[in-house]
Amino acid sequence: MSKEFEKLMNAHEVDDRDYVNDREAVTDRIKEEFANADEFLAYLGRDVAAEKAFFDYSGNRPYPFGVVPVRKSVRLYVKKYTATQRPYYHSHSFYEIIFVQNGKCGFFHYPSGERYAIDRGSACVVAPGSVHALERAGKRDVILKAVVPTEIFDGIFLEGDKVRKGEIAVFENVGDKAHSYFQNFVAENGKDMPLSRISERGWLTLFLAELYREKDERGGDIVEKLDIYFENNLKNARLCDFAAYVGYNPDYVSRVIKRYTGKSFREAVEIEKLAYAKVLLSTTDMSVERVSAECGYANSSGFYKQFTATYGITPARYRKARKKS
Repeated sequence: MSKEFEKLMNAHEVDDRDYVNDREAVTDRIKEEFANADEFLAYLGRDVAAEKAFFDYSGNRPYPFGVVPVRKSVRLYVKKYTATQRPYYHSHSFYEIIFVQNGKCGFFHYPSGERYAIDRGSACVVAPGSVHALERAGKRDVILKAVVPTEIFDGIFLEGDKVRKGEIAVFENVGDKAHSYFQNFVAENGKDMPLSRISERGWLTLFLAELYREKDERGGDIVEKLDIYFENNLKNARLCDFAAYVGYNPDYVSRVIKRYTGKSFREAVEIEKLAYAKVLLSTTDMSVERVSAECGYANSSGFYKQFTATYGITPARYRKARKKS
């Protein structure tokens, strides 16, 4: 971390620390940054608990507001997610890129409150409409948030190529090239010079293109390894074990499998188990109960029901039909 970058990060921390202690300044920021500011402030005025939760910057978990604030921006900028900020559920009218320079960044899903996190060297693209909250940052966490207005993001990606509305796309273990592009983007951002504004968009474009290129390459590799994993672990296949096998976070692996195959990990396991069951029924004299156990089913009744629902024929009748053919 360069001294210039460290100085900038410290300045962001100081600015936020001063700002959160001024309720009037916070209210002014709401009016400036929230697309539904009037509705949200009116809601806070009616709900004492919600108002207390919003202006209390010591909280560690997001409060489920009755009105979800929607942040807006027409300006492209990068800012540190400071340790002063507390988690609160919100969405955006813009795209947000989160890059974890150091430490980790935790997210809370809305409305379930489920938490997940990305580690150092990882990034995510938060699309408009995604309701979420960021976990409070620790003192050693360096989390950068780039606000990208929709028209700028849409100018980079063709329709259908960008992250879907309401989605958070995660990119784990970003490669050196993408990391370098993002650092150059940060370095150019905020400079009041025409060429810098052109340059920052260029670096942002290269960063996003490299992110998605890496994701495509890694995704294909993960799906290829799924077949190998099933060959050796079908009976006791579990998402967490497969994720450890390929070296990625289970949530990320689950999303990759769904994206590339159109099926969840559980659905993929079920398809493989039933296909293996057909092989055993056709080529061995194992009882249906033994076939069920060999394929990893806890009980034969569950296997019987699933096989019949999938193929429209019972295991016994399938075996009989195969022998006749």
